[in-house]
Amino acid sequence: SKRDYTDHDFFSKEDADQIIEVDRQVMNTGERVEVRHKLNKGISKDHSQTTNLSEHDYWYLTLKFPLRNGDGEMVGVCSFLHDITETYKREAKTHENALQKSENRFRSLFRHIQNAFALHEIVTDEEGNPTDYVFLEVNDSFEEMTGLKA
Repeated sequence: SKRDYTDHDFFSKEDADQIIEVDRQVMNTGERVEVRHKLNKGISKDHSQTTNLSEHDYWYLTLKFPLRNGDGEMVGVCSFLHDITETYKREAKTHENALQKSENRFRSLFRHIQNAFALHEIVTDEEGNPTDYVFLEVNDSFEEMTGLKA
């Protein structure tokens, strides 16, 4: 016998609810939607067990658009799902490397500038008035000039 499946048959409740919300957005606006998302759980292809996809970091690019009949009336939503896991991992690694390089440059500049530099956290009372401050980080020049350390 034929069985009709829903998103809840293939995905976790959280993921299925997100997918359905995007479908509703397309139905309400009549416009296409493009979404990048990570699926947390799925159902095995034979529908016998739930699998934990988050262990594998599956990322997808989904394109959804209204499906119209010959009269132009919206009759459904068409979805294309593209696995972008490898692309996402490469982009994440590229961003991570760029962030690390930027942080290293900042730390080097911070440590080696001749001017004294200190990063403070302002301590306030119950009414939000400044009452003190705490050194979070200072550079070598600050320590040499003031004798104070973070």
